[in-house]
Amino acid sequence: MARCIETGRTGFYLRVLEEGEVFPCEIVKEGANLSAPSVREIHELRFHRKSDVAGMERAVAEPALSMVVHILFKKRLLDLNQGTG
Repeated sequence: MARCIETGRTGFYLRVLEEGEVFPCEIVKEGANLSAPSVREIHELRFHRKSDVAGMERAVAEPALSMVVHILFKKRLLDLNQGTG
């Protein structure tokens, strides 16, 4: 895990929106938001830029963000606003 955090290579690159089969050479892009934070940016905010308020606010505004990370960032933002983070 430490190596994944250090390198930023998390292995999380896709989110399954609907279960099903994907065949070779198919490109499946569902509602891509090119202005949304990247996987790398979310990783950096989670493990390295823990006080980046603007970055976390941008991330929690993204509907595709996983609920687990959304809750983590919301809690961090609350703690930072209260001076406990």
